[in-house]
Amino acid sequence: MAPVQLERHPQNSAQEDLHRHGELSAELRRRTDEICSRLRWNTGATADISLLEEMATDRAPDVMLHGERVARYAQAVAHEWALEAETARLLRTAARFHDIGKLAMPAALLTKPSPLTPGEWAVMHRHVEVGAEILAATRTLQGLAPIVATTHEWFDGRGYPHQIAGADIPVASRIIAVADAYDSATLQRHGRARIDSAEAVAELKRGRGTQFDPDVLDTFLAVIGTH
Repeated sequence: MAPVQLERHPQNSAQEDLHRHGELSAELRRRTDEICSRLRWNTGATADISLLEEMATDRAPDVMLHGERVARYAQAVAHEWALEAETARLLRTAARFHDIGKLAMPAALLTKPSPLTPGEWAVMHRHVEVGAEILAATRTLQGLAPIVATTHEWFDGRGYPHQIAGADIPVASRIIAVADAYDSATLQRHGRARIDSAEAVAELKRGRGTQFDPDVLDTFLAVIGTH
């Protein structure tokens, strides 16, 4: 006789997800504290950027590869807008490290082949705040923390973590948001199929004025249309 398959009650599933959320949050906190402690104790023999790159190579090399591509897109927008040199430099560096908070994410979330549960997404969304905390723990990259912390805010105020909108979002964050969305959409990742450039552009256009700053998006689309 085949074993009887017991149906999982929705309430039990929700309780399991809540318990899982707690475990993942505790691991995220522990890993964040470890990374920040290592940065604070950095004597300067290794520059902050080099140390972060070293940690990323060991933990999540895709984070830096993705960051480099996003930085190139962001720099092209900065060039079109003729941003002053220091602003463009901050933009490029922030774009490179916009996902640095994922270094502290539990590996189970970064490599999970199936869709994340609501509780798991709640933890994953904290990578922007964690990234800002990591950068704030450095000696030379503290100024990037407010940029990284707001790269997932939406132009209409429906983003996270603070639901700020429009011009209250740093312009560098608004540029990174568009470049990040495009590169992420065209990248093969766990639990999600890669889409081609045309489909990615169509997705971006659907977010014009809601998720994305219209002026940033229009400039970005002009840039990728000529490169």
